[in-house]
Amino acid sequence: MNIYAQVAEGGSAAEIAAREYRLRRKTAQQQVAANRITPARAEALLRPWTAIAVLSGADLPELADVLARDFDPQGRDRTTRLLVARDICPRAKWIAELANARDRGIEAAERNTENVERARGLQALARHFACDPAGKHHLPGYQPLPSSERQAA
Repeated sequence: MNIYAQVAEGGSAAEIAAREYRLRRKTAQQQVAANRITPARAEALLRPWTAIAVLSGADLPELADVLARDFDPQGRDRTTRLLVARDICPRAKWIAELANARDRGIEAAERNTENVERARGLQALARHFACDPAGKHHLPGYQPLPSSERQAA
């Protein structure tokens, strides 16, 4: 079994980012509905994933208005997405969130094989964004939780 083929089966970076965004958005909405977090806190928690979805090229209906605001009439979608993502959440913040999600995803997959597909998707997304063209905020390598924290999780 080729692990790279399975990553490819998980979809493109845009598809993976869209799935993660939707899952996290649904969770945030449930937390707000249960009065566990405020709507403002939910929005703050979603900002890194919104930026990741925008940068990956995900076409989410809820992002259409945001992208239209900065639409580039020259047709440079990448430029538009870079500008929008920068306004939503700084790279340093979303790259840290992605690295943490990847690391926790790997650990969840080690505990339960039902989590392998999601862990592969997060790893593929992390590879997609690993290098910062500006050379400032590269994605760090896997950082496992200390064993005491792992057992608690």
